[in-house]
Amino acid sequence: MATTKSVASTGNALTDLASDEDPRAREILATLDPDGVGALIVMSRHRNDMVRLAVARNPEVPLGVIEALAKDKSALVRAGVASSEVATVEILESLARDRDAMVREKAMERGIVPAR
Repeated sequence: MATTKSVASTGNALTDLASDEDPRAREILATLDPDGVGALIVMSRHRNDMVRLAVARNPEVPLGVIEALAKDKSALVRAGVASSEVATVEILESLARDRDAMVREKAMERGIVPAR
């Protein structure tokens, strides 16, 4: 049975993991929604592409984070955004015109045709 203290400790531990420098820990944590959106927001700024990709793939990621990740320097992350359930039509239309072919393809797989 979880006590208030154990729940609070778990929350703090998860927040600590969100700040962990080990990208593997943060990548795994990004696939969950353990501590509300706070951990996802922190991890969306991580220097490791795979961590940001995991955030983009999380169905609980806030729209504002997806909007920021749609402009990420990494094509891999932008392709992850194009695959995200959270991405809006506007985001997908933008990604369908991306400079990277992989990102464009992912957006078009969602039925988006780039506007001319």
